[in-house]
Amino acid sequence: KIAILGATSQIARDLIVSFSVEEGKHLYLFARRRDEVAKWLVSVGLAGRYPADDFSQFAGQEFDNVNVVKTAPVNYCNLSPFKLPL
Repeated sequence: KIAILGATSQIARDLIVSFSVEEGKHLYLFARRRDEVAKWLVSVGLAGRYPADDFSQFAGQEFDNVNVVKTAPVNYCNLSPFKLPL
């Protein structure tokens, strides 16, 4: 169970596409603009494959891996293993 925060960035999109070719990757995408992520998923043929939510839905869930993708100053940060308190 992998969370990707900042799913609207190009780096996140490349990561999502990379993971999509591997079986058994359960991605959960989080972004400020959830609708933009959903539209992009449709455009690349991944509609319905990964849930996309806003950041408010992130709290209280457990993930095996959390990937935070930002444009600056850090481009990519892998916080593995990372568990949020319920």
